[in-house]
Amino acid sequence: MRYNQPFDQPSNPNAPYVDGEPAAGIEGSIVPAASVEFDQREIVEVIQTAFNRNYTDFSGAACAAPSNIDLTQLRKAIEGFFRTLPTPSWYIDTPVTFTVHGSGADFPDLNSAFEYLSKYIITHNGSVKLDIAAGRWSYGSAGVVLDHANADRILVTGANLVSNPVNGDFAVTGGSAAARLNDRTHTLNQLRTRFATELDFSGAGIRSSSLGMQIQNLLLVGDRAPYTASPIAASGLLAVQNGLLYAANISCCNGGANAIGISGGSLNLIDGSFLSGSGAALHGIGLGAGGDFWHGSANTNIWMTSNDANGIGAGFNCGANGYAATWCNGNGGAGIACSIIGQFQVGPNSQFYLNAGNGVFVDQGVFYCDSGAFQQNGGAGLYVVVGSSAQVGGASASYFSGNGGGYNVACGAGSYCYLPGVGGVAGSSSPPVNTPNGGSGGGYVAN
Repeated sequence: MRYNQPFDQPSNPNAPYVDGEPAAGIEGSIVPAASVEFDQREIVEVIQTAFNRNYTDFSGAACAAPSNIDLTQLRKAIEGFFRTLPTPSWYIDTPVTFTVHGSGADFPDLNSAFEYLSKYIITHNGSVKLDIAAGRWSYGSAGVVLDHANADRILVTGANLVSNPVNGDFAVTGGSAAARLNDRTHTLNQLRTRFATELDFSGAGIRSSSLGMQIQNLLLVGDRAPYTASPIAASGLLAVQNGLLYAANISCCNGGANAIGISGGSLNLIDGSFLSGSGAALHGIGLGAGGDFWHGSANTNIWMTSNDANGIGAGFNCGANGYAATWCNGNGGAGIACSIIGQFQVGPNSQFYLNAGNGVFVDQGVFYCDSGAFQQNGGAGLYVVVGSSAQVGGASASYFSGNGGGYNVACGAGSYCYLPGVGGVAGSSSPPVNTPNGGSGGGYVAN
């Protein structure tokens, strides 16, 4: 319906209506029939259509046929139209799968896929799977940012694994620079026989700051280019910054900084899967302030081997908790280094072996190991200082032997180690086992 001007203003289609004022000699506008009839008919058409289509208003009440009894019918009809509009074109309202990389794919790379998805809302009913083709795909220095407001409805997945990794894929010969070089080459070659999909980076890798996205079945490889990040910053082949990322079956090799970096957010390893970080110029996992790493039960595996610094290195107020079997072997520093309100928990049959530094080093933190082997490290198998505490379970697999630094276990500066039934501690701990205030600044080792 168009605007119907006063009947006495035929040459002015936008003429306003005016009230008559006889005393002032002003004649009121003449109202044409169309201005009354057409308005009513347009409103009635909206009300009638809402009734014919069985629409309901926001309260769930049915839209009724036009009636003079209810003068709220136009509002109810409008609400009915809003409630039953077709799904907007910018919504993804059903489960969809897009292919990435390879001939005939929907997108040539992940960056193109996320640029496309950034224009869409993924509804409660919708979900998106980004299915990356088998093959080795190079991203150069571009990196990939996993970012979407509805990230918890997105899965990024490589092709199914050829087979799962085994301990022998991460074999280590020592913690020296020469040994690490040899071992990381061995590990990468082995992992390439396990994974079908590999993403290669010459700079930044994958970075996530979203909440709840999942990635799986990916081998991430870097070129160990010089890094500029601080040792515990969330940088690396896989980085989580102030978000939450779920991961399953991810291996990172030869990162320029950390293999995996976490800061101000959380990386959750899905139960029954695996995660590995090898050959990084810093840590296998580098945890920055507020970073958390959550891992699954005893059928979940973690390998952090042949990194130039620590297998897992942590700074202020961060931690790793779970019961995954954890192997931190052949690193240039410690297997695990935990400091300043850090907390680490690992599962049964874990191993801290042939690290150039300590097997596990805890400074102002907490460490718990259900059972494990702490053997042939350059420093102590377990070194706990400055008000820290550690507990290693007494299962038969828990054993300390062949560690350097003069002791298998060192506990000092007001710290406490509880090692019930663990072998290889008696006669090789500082202070001696079960000796209150026996040395090392007041530490205590209970066996």
